[in-house]
Amino acid sequence: MRLQVGGQVREQDGRLVVRVDLTNEGDAAARGMQVEGELLDARSEAALADPLGPGATAPVELSFPGAVPRPGVHGLGLHLRYWPDGAPAGAEATSQRAYLLLALGANPAPSVRLTVPEARLARHGVVPVRLESADGEAHAVTLRALAPRGVNAREPEGPVRVPAAGSVTAALRVLRAGAPPGTRAGLVVMATEVEGPLARTAVATGLVEIAPARPWLPRLRVPLVAAALALIAGAVGLELRAWARRA
Repeated sequence: MRLQVGGQVREQDGRLVVRVDLTNEGDAAARGMQVEGELLDARSEAALADPLGPGATAPVELSFPGAVPRPGVHGLGLHLRYWPDGAPAGAEATSQRAYLLLALGANPAPSVRLTVPEARLARHGVVPVRLESADGEAHAVTLRALAPRGVNAREPEGPVRVPAAGSVTAALRVLRAGAPPGTRAGLVVMATEVEGPLARTAVATGLVEIAPARPWLPRLRVPLVAAALALIAGAVGLELRAWARRA
């Protein structure tokens, strides 16, 4: 099951109110929907009282402080948690990351383009995020990575310098933190301009596949066979010595 999001922002009573429209593109209802949003270092939560059926759309509202330190396009990071209809009792909620780009006071184009390739890891790994200038000028951006429950993503410390021409690669360190083997996790990576009067934000998504667990028996086959042969040899030796004493 996958959920798609849309929405819009408005100012109300000195606060920023974001309406998040949730659309269920799966074939099963989503129950117990919880939505957590993070915008400009502030958090807000909301929930859907009723299940979200297949093909249905329903809104929730998130509220944030109205102070915007710098006008421009800012990324609203979203964490969606829900149970697909038919999930076994006691199962953990499905965790999905999403985002909205909000124009607050200005709507500039993004200053960079970024690409997040698919990656595969067993316990930990590095996702090489590729960045290039979108307007032929050099830029400094900060990266922000969003990962679902069970996966940790750590961005580079400090700004990433993107040249006017060519590209640069930033290492996004990803750690498995409980995600089951054989599953896939969606990542959201945001790049925001750190210099200039306007906030300019670009977003890209990627997938991380958690490698299936390797069977332990094939790795132990040789030492187990060797141990069994040693036991057999020892038993035969004991029998031969006992036979020799009886003779």
